[in-house]
Amino acid sequence: MRIMPITALLLLLGGCASLDQPRFYTLDLDGTRLCRGSSGQCQNLELIGPSYNEPRIAQAYGIPVTARGWSVEELVQLMLSPPEQLYDVQQSGPATYHLPANRATDTVFRYLELEERQLYGGGHKRDD
Repeated sequence: MRIMPITALLLLLGGCASLDQPRFYTLDLDGTRLCRGSSGQCQNLELIGPSYNEPRIAQAYGIPVTARGWSVEELVQLMLSPPEQLYDVQQSGPATYHLPANRATDTVFRYLELEERQLYGGGHKRDD
């Protein structure tokens, strides 16, 4: 009978652990940023300009890799209209959208985060 309380505790703890990881991103067009869930943990979309990570993002979206850099508008278009209907986008406000967390959107966030660290150093937080 001890197995039942232990199992319940593990399920409860597992559920709490998953609360730390939002299952969506918020794309804020007015602020030109991509945020984890509704949190303030955001990355500036303009970081795609100096980025050399477009090939990794293209690969995550299953599109051909190009040698040229992307504009913010091209990145936004890719995220809002993913190829092959990779995921569904939900508009949550006049200029905000919810995108599901998946390999493609996680890749965008991760490489924007990497650009932030490389340009501004670890732990440095810019004022927006």
